[in-house]
Amino acid sequence: MASSHSWEVPDRAWDREIGPVDVPPDWDDVEGGSDDEADLSILTEEECQEEFSKMLTEHYFAGKLSARSTCVIAYWAQRSGLRGPAVELAMPPTSASGHFQRHLDKALGLKAHDEKLCKIVMPCYSKHSACRDSREICVLPPHEVLYEEVQQQPSMRDMLQQKIDTKEWANVYANHRVVLDNPGEEVYPIALFVDGVPFTQRDSLLAFYSYNLLTGIKHLNAVLRKSQICRCGCRGWCTVSAVFRFLAWSFSCLASGTFPANDAAGNAFTAKDGDRFARSGQTLGFRGAVVQVKGDCAEFSHSFGFASWKSNQFP
Repeated sequence: MASSHSWEVPDRAWDREIGPVDVPPDWDDVEGGSDDEADLSILTEEECQEEFSKMLTEHYFAGKLSARSTCVIAYWAQRSGLRGPAVELAMPPTSASGHFQRHLDKALGLKAHDEKLCKIVMPCYSKHSACRDSREICVLPPHEVLYEEVQQQPSMRDMLQQKIDTKEWANVYANHRVVLDNPGEEVYPIALFVDGVPFTQRDSLLAFYSYNLLTGIKHLNAVLRKSQICRCGCRGWCTVSAVFRFLAWSFSCLASGTFPANDAAGNAFTAKDGDRFARSGQTLGFRGAVVQVKGDCAEFSHSFGFASWKSNQFP
């Protein structure tokens, strides 16, 4: 009978007895291990260039390559005859050290401002001053992305009516104030989802999503770095509440079925705001009712401010 105690199991490879199980497998006999299954020779020159660019950027975003290494690899590949998207990342190794990151951000479009995004000011923690600070973050209003989704899928109206006729949704939708106050109108059930997303070994993100329960397509509305969340003793509420105020403003637009005339801070839109100014006061063509708020126990306790399962008052 095999040993089952941890102290009887060798910790080092050289302490183990050589047996059949230690013989390396023949990878050609293992499913998916043969090179014959993926004939890379059929790839065209353009496809190889695309794959190289994709691999280079994936390694950079995964933290395996620094900005300098990414630019220098692309530079020498270009000098050796490479063409394609990776050429835009190229930068000679003799460049100043601070230029690589700026060049890479510009080439990948990381610093480009998307007109669909708007900005809000939130309190935060600054690691440089080790105290409370404020900063702007880019956010995406739920009422705008859900409006585009409805416009791109005209069949959603028939799907909505079918769900209502068959009563597939719970009473939380049928008894919602927006649904009761607007009989006969299109009211889509909306869900808010909050979750933590790790992106480095020392830091993670707090992501806020909204989606139409009819389609299930998630839209990323706001992202917070947990290392920048306020530490004034509020347990991060100063920062998170700024995002909740923005979401409340956008969800109220869905409930009223109209585009807002003011931004989340109450400032009136002007001509420089483009489409937001042109659509001020216009109807969305539908309404939205938030019927679900989703997240794990950690987010309900931390982000939403509810008592945790360890609380003596609410066990």
